[in-house]
Amino acid sequence: MSTGTGNWDLVKDSVNTIFPSFFSTYDTLTNQISELDEFNMKWDYSQLQNFNNKKYKMVGLWLKGSDANKIFWYDINDAILNELNPEDKKRIKDYAEINNEHLKGIDLNAKLPEGKSFEEVANGSAKNSSIKTITLSEVQLAKLLIRVANKTIFQQIPIPYQTDKKTGKPLAIQIGFNKKSDEIKLYIPLDNFDSATYVKPVWLSDDLGKWAKASFDSSINVLEKISSYNLIPVLVKSGDDYSVMDQLTRKQRPDIIFWYEPTEKFLKILDNKTANEIRNDIAALTCNRSKITFNNDSTCEGKSVVSCNYFEACQNTKSKAITKYLVFPNPAKDNFNLKLDLKEECSVVVYIFALNGAELKQFPVGKMKQGISQKELSSDGITPGLYLLRITTDKGDVFNERILIKE
Repeated sequence: MSTGTGNWDLVKDSVNTIFPSFFSTYDTLTNQISELDEFNMKWDYSQLQNFNNKKYKMVGLWLKGSDANKIFWYDINDAILNELNPEDKKRIKDYAEINNEHLKGIDLNAKLPEGKSFEEVANGSAKNSSIKTITLSEVQLAKLLIRVANKTIFQQIPIPYQTDKKTGKPLAIQIGFNKKSDEIKLYIPLDNFDSATYVKPVWLSDDLGKWAKASFDSSINVLEKISSYNLIPVLVKSGDDYSVMDQLTRKQRPDIIFWYEPTEKFLKILDNKTANEIRNDIAALTCNRSKITFNNDSTCEGKSVVSCNYFEACQNTKSKAITKYLVFPNPAKDNFNLKLDLKEECSVVVYIFALNGAELKQFPVGKMKQGISQKELSSDGITPGLYLLRITTDKGDVFNERILIKE
């Protein structure tokens, strides 16, 4: 974004300078917005009313400074949209277009429509391409050393070979996750800890897969496991709301997904119905992928097993035009490749979805010839996180794969 210094008249007359309508201070300690002023620098008691009248037609840009954090409030127009990255530009444009229907008259700190995230509201109705998560009871979560209290999700992580000198109880690190900050406490004694039932998560993310919180096993390649197609997402809700202002001020999303490997030890924590469904899904997933992915060592005799409840990729089978496929590298950074073995020439379109089903990017790959061919695609504009990749053809193929975009 253009900035100017020096003579004010020269700056304000510059066609390259985009001025905000308001600016305010953001206190990162209290997560409060204060010191609201209109940009004309003339104090007027009608400022707050002016802001309230315009707040649904503005976008707040949070600029971190050395001595203060400022939010500059801009009218939503082409000039400001062209300065944003593609992902933010699309979100803000969609937000502005649906604003009158979905968000008119609500307060910035109001609760979003029931069951919808900001991204779903901003992108319209969510499409059928979302992660199916598992919700556990308090008793089940307790076996995993997870609990919820005061709108905070607490996770305890056992410290190997460390015990309390007085009680002999094993010690743990406790992390509390909420939308304001993460709270860490060391050397917490564990009551009734049973190592026979405890399972460590491979990874933690928010409910959109947008950030990694921790990995607790240094002996594994965490990134490879994150992008693995068979991790089980356990969604834990804090009970807190996530408002539009929370989004604009970049507060953390309050709900957490704990990602687990589907080991028998983990499945024993689940109810029998869910555990059996996952076992059947894994059989289907292994069988189907052995037939349709390049460089897959798995084998599957006979027909593919039909079971698909918890894994997006278990529905991928030999289909209309695609014989085999591969997405690599995965995790990806700037670019990734799509390799296809096609029975016949067809048109290919690839989509990237957030974990809640909101479409973020579309790649109109175009015509691809019969046989093996490869296309490089750019992840530009997609922030680091875990996403769903959907591969489609005009012959009716629909293939799903998880992909991790890393920093």
